[in-house]
Amino acid sequence: MKIFDKNAKLPVEGKIKKRIELILEKKKKILTFLVLGLLLGAVVSLLLPKKYRATASILLDFKSYNNTLLKNSGNLNNFTELINTPELLNKEKKILDDKGFDITVSEISEAQEITLDNLQSTITITAISNNAKKTAAIANATAKLIQEKSVLNNNSVLLNGLTVVKNRINLLNKNISNGLNKNESSVFDNNTERLLNQIAEFESELEDIEIENQFYGYKLNELKEELKNLYPAYSEIVLNFSDEKFVEDKTKLVRIIVKNYLADSEKQARIIRIVYPWQNNYNISDLASATSIFNKDIENYLDDKFKNDDINNFEFLKNLVQTIYLTQNNITAIDISKNIIFTTLTNLENEFNKISYNRIDRARTIRTNKFNKSLSVKLNLQQQKLLNKKNEYFAKVNSVNNALTPESYFSPNIILNILLGGLLGLIIGIITVASSTTEKLDEINSADDIIDFGYKIVARIPTFPIGTPVLLDTKNESEGTTIPKEVIAPFDNIETFLRYGNLDKKLKTVFVTSGKDEEGKSLIASNIALTLANKGNKVLIVDTDVLAPQQHKNFNIKSTPSLAHYLFREKKLNEIINNSYNPNLDIITSIEIPQEPSVILSSDRMKNFMDEVNESYDFVIYDSCSLSAINEVAILAANTNETLLVIRGGKSKISDVIETANILKQNGISKFNVILNEIKA
Repeated sequence: MKIFDKNAKLPVEGKIKKRIELILEKKKKILTFLVLGLLLGAVVSLLLPKKYRATASILLDFKSYNNTLLKNSGNLNNFTELINTPELLNKEKKILDDKGFDITVSEISEAQEITLDNLQSTITITAISNNAKKTAAIANATAKLIQEKSVLNNNSVLLNGLTVVKNRINLLNKNISNGLNKNESSVFDNNTERLLNQIAEFESELEDIEIENQFYGYKLNELKEELKNLYPAYSEIVLNFSDEKFVEDKTKLVRIIVKNYLADSEKQARIIRIVYPWQNNYNISDLASATSIFNKDIENYLDDKFKNDDINNFEFLKNLVQTIYLTQNNITAIDISKNIIFTTLTNLENEFNKISYNRIDRARTIRTNKFNKSLSVKLNLQQQKLLNKKNEYFAKVNSVNNALTPESYFSPNIILNILLGGLLGLIIGIITVASSTTEKLDEINSADDIIDFGYKIVARIPTFPIGTPVLLDTKNESEGTTIPKEVIAPFDNIETFLRYGNLDKKLKTVFVTSGKDEEGKSLIASNIALTLANKGNKVLIVDTDVLAPQQHKNFNIKSTPSLAHYLFREKKLNEIINNSYNPNLDIITSIEIPQEPSVILSSDRMKNFMDEVNESYDFVIYDSCSLSAINEVAILAANTNETLLVIRGGKSKISDVIETANILKQNGISKFNVILNEIKA
């Protein structure tokens, strides 16, 4: 949409036309760049190494993947982190080495990418390398190891454990809310109080490890089922072997696990010393080494037992069997721990029954309270411990589609590279030729750039000399400060224009705006208001910039209460008007408004506000935000007598002026005048 009269000059279009003509004059140079680009694309394609791409996919169990309890524990981050762990990368390297591919761990990591389709619950593993067979082997090895990891750490096990703990916590909370856990002060001596604490500790520990026992029981069943499905011919044999060293190492490991289970309870119960059904004093710090020795026993047994059998994926069979035995060890350790706790509780119960008849009911109540409190702590710790493991567990794998060996390379794409080279050459040629013409055709640097548009320039404000105050208050100059006349004169011209520019009436309400930010409009609006006030006019300046308000900074006042408080009916009009140090100048500030500001500024309440303040002042100056930021703010201009557009030299563009004029015209402002800021004559 044009904003000019039919006879007005169009400098922007003229300059664009001239630029096009200059470019066309040098078309041979552009064609040279085009040919060079085509040749470059062909040469690069021949020099680049060939790359092959292969894709394997894994279909996850939908329920296992999309479970809100774990907030989607089978998510992309889990699998992405998994394929980059040293454990998995080293296993993958071994698989590829066995197939005869020479590749490093870092090369494996860089060669593959994993993506996840949330809707289909499908993992896609894409591998890229310089060898077709190796590419497919990388993708398939990763898919295989992810599937194995899912078998060993199926998140259905974790989900089951979390569900059990969560349900028990809910029941415990329900009991508490029903008044079963009222806080009653104890009336017993220290020994009885200690006895009640000890009973509560061991009773809560008994229930806590029973819940953990359910977790391991469920996990054991899942692992045995996987063993039966994957290795049906060996599922019975591998779980039924006995060896003197194996039994000895297993016994030691189980007893260390028992010590580990009961360590906290023994510490909490204090004076009581738990009696273990064995002589040796096993150390919890030996747990890791004992586990390693036990796993080695299993590995040695399986290597010896099946050394002549050609078992598919024998290494995974070892891992699966080791995991099953370790899970069984935890279950065995829990059973032993329960027996030890039960024996300890029996002795404590005998002491409890010695409490006098008239106090036994109170003792039971306190005992229940302590039990619930202790159990609540343990269950929440167990729940958190399970949640902390969520990145170690993975969604169940339903099926795997292995990657096929690619028949052709996908990179480099010779045709595409030639076309891109030609396009790049064409672009570089055009840019090179265009940059050789005037680079600042669109920039406004002088008044002549505006005059041709037919707009009236009411003032030309020079760059302020160093030392000039930003606020040109000629009646309140600081001692030793002199404001140059060439700086004051433009604002005097603006004052004269507002008073006499319209023969019918003075231009009482003024809308000061700019096309873009940082044009200097807010400071100019402040100085217009000061100039008018210093000449005896009662002036109000209203900051309507709801994106980057400046008037409170210019006059060093608080930003609240502001115009927004009035528009939202939080303050009355007289409460938002700030008196400046100049008795003739009042200020209404603004704040940033997060919601849609255009709706607020175009409201009926805003219009009523403008009508009301118009009656009370000689001049009202509205400092607006830039029209490029909020186009609709131009509707305020329709309710004022005059619109002044601030244009800054070296900052504003001719195209910006066109855009701004269009915005104003669309909002009913067909005529406006210009203030040139920091622009040469």
